[in-house]
Amino acid sequence: MGALSHLKIVEIGSAATASYCARLFADFGATVSKVEPPSGDPLRRAAPFTPKGHSAWFAFLNFNKSSVALDPNDVSASLCLTELVLDCDILIDGRDVDEADCPAFDLAALKQSNPGLIHVEASWFGGEGPYAEFEATDSTIRALTGLVRLVGPVEGPPVHAPDFQTGIFGGLWGFIAAASSVLSRMHDGRGRTSRLSIFESSIAATEYIMFEAFLRGDIMRRIGVNRFWPTFPVGIYETRQGWLGVTTVTPAQWRAFCEMLGLFDLRDDATLFMGVDRLQRMEEIESKFAPKLKQRTAAEWFAEGLKRRIPIVPVPGIRDLINDAEKRSRGAIVPIVIGDESGLTVGSMQRLTGMPPRRGGAVPAIGEGQPVAGRSSDGGTHAFALRPGDSSRLPLEGVRVIDFSMGWAGPICTRTLADLGADVIKIEAIQYPDWWRGVDRRPAYVLEQMYEKSVRYCIMNRNKRGITLDLTRPQGLRLARQLLTDADLVVDNYSVEVLPKLGLGFEVLSKINPKLVMMSMSAFGAGSIYRDCRAYGSTLEQGSGLSEMPMGRLS
Repeated sequence: MGALSHLKIVEIGSAATASYCARLFADFGATVSKVEPPSGDPLRRAAPFTPKGHSAWFAFLNFNKSSVALDPNDVSASLCLTELVLDCDILIDGRDVDEADCPAFDLAALKQSNPGLIHVEASWFGGEGPYAEFEATDSTIRALTGLVRLVGPVEGPPVHAPDFQTGIFGGLWGFIAAASSVLSRMHDGRGRTSRLSIFESSIAATEYIMFEAFLRGDIMRRIGVNRFWPTFPVGIYETRQGWLGVTTVTPAQWRAFCEMLGLFDLRDDATLFMGVDRLQRMEEIESKFAPKLKQRTAAEWFAEGLKRRIPIVPVPGIRDLINDAEKRSRGAIVPIVIGDESGLTVGSMQRLTGMPPRRGGAVPAIGEGQPVAGRSSDGGTHAFALRPGDSSRLPLEGVRVIDFSMGWAGPICTRTLADLGADVIKIEAIQYPDWWRGVDRRPAYVLEQMYEKSVRYCIMNRNKRGITLDLTRPQGLRLARQLLTDADLVVDNYSVEVLPKLGLGFEVLSKINPKLVMMSMSAFGAGSIYRDCRAYGSTLEQGSGLSEMPMGRLS
């Protein structure tokens, strides 16, 4: 029994976004019926392929579902689809991307019959605006959102990674929309319709570029391989054996990196205090540290980086990831069955500890899981009666979140909850504020209160309330626990040992507040051999293998 095993999902149309959204529900036990034509979802014919010709991309998107094959030329197909949708909780609809010969049915009438039906409607551009009627592909969406333009050498074309990120981004945002609607329906019985733009889902990944442009003007352009505004070094470098991902953001990290390599002249150079200053002397600096990195292996440098709290990580190849025993044991890599073949793919990243996701599963054959025809059309077992309430109510109103996060991943998680109506209270310490406020401690920055004016901080933390507490003092700790007593959710993305050392680990908090859900977002996970590695988004990209293909095309 999974956490979502009480839900019934119907997926129609052909869109990677819709398929991935539905698969995330299947990961947690929901019953997912995938409707496809007798010839199969067109994505079944999408590369890359297994040795026996099955689509590995389709397999990744669709394991643990059942398949319902409906022929639109069959007079009973519309009735069958109507009955399926009438009896479901969530309809995930990819027809605007590719209708895939989906039978016609009266969706408006179904929503009247089942007012609790949740509908997620995916399209390339959201169905309105100047791009509404445009066709698109993964590549064109990535180009439009700026995900391609900034990667590659200064001269020549940008580097386009051969991946499917837009489908994944869209599916994640669709899952957020549908899951929040499930929570909202528990209060008012109303199903909600979400119009999901794959384009806008992907813009989230370029948000940083946009607010930098807003703040500084048009400075975001390709400045070379391993060159990314606004700090340096942030890139991948060759070692004696293997490649090493390096990120230095704070002055302390830069000094520790220089000390590790014995480059004390760089460490003590006051003109290299900030990353933007180091960008002005990239070639000079790199010419000094790159040869040093080749003296030891990536694994050896990683071990040194752990001791010194430097965000560096070995860069694996895809084969390394698949064969990594830790990734398999944690469920990051899971086994799946495709016909008479077996393989490995990526598991669910949402790891509920009490009710964990399924670890792999089988990919359905076309029509495997066909429903029995002729069920009574009685409104469905999942029909909800409307209850009095404001129909404009945001889906997460009434949910209280305590936010122990900083930077990007944690704050964008809690910002999304706040955007959906949750009451988010962000806790910071004056001695250790969110680093989006800036790492500059020089008098001019502090006296002008630039830490309150940081565009990055303001954008990442909209719609939240904030409080400063010194959690190392008894009074600050007592106030934090008081806030947590009445909360529904606590989110943190600190290093794994921070909250437990303060007496705010889950074992303690669950006794204070048994209903509390805790979302811990440490970089590599509390049970990982990398658990103590300091990391930014760039570190995780480097450590995930995401960088391997673009790097390979440049070498």
